[in-house]
Amino acid sequence: MTHSIKIAVEIKCQADLVFELLTNYELISIWSGDEAQFENFAGGEVSMFGGWVTGKVLGIVQDKAVTFTWITSDWEEFTDSVVNYTLEANGTNTLLTIVHNGFPDISERDAHEAGWYDYVLNPIQEYLMGLTEYDE
Repeated sequence: MTHSIKIAVEIKCQADLVFELLTNYELISIWSGDEAQFENFAGGEVSMFGGWVTGKVLGIVQDKAVTFTWITSDWEEFTDSVVNYTLEANGTNTLLTIVHNGFPDISERDAHEAGWYDYVLNPIQEYLMGLTEYDE
């Protein structure tokens, strides 16, 4: 049996910028503070958090959705899990839904659920707040 996470958050910026923040390796490196690679095409390589996460892009729809495999260097005998980002414009905001399927156990699922906030969503919000403060 595998385990899943579903997180939906509203981000205060346009979908095209949210998409770039999630798929542009230079921006990922900035908000994560670590090396990243994200090739924006099906079959493209993914590496984040200094190589702790690796995977392959399974599908991509510009400014709307991305699906990619996700495996951590901690999972020695486990196959890839799958992450799906879905972006929906909501005025000047974007509803981002993250579905992450295929955890080997509940403890990994729970750790990753906290990790999505601690290492992805909160750093992206902090990055965006810095842009807003700079623009004012």
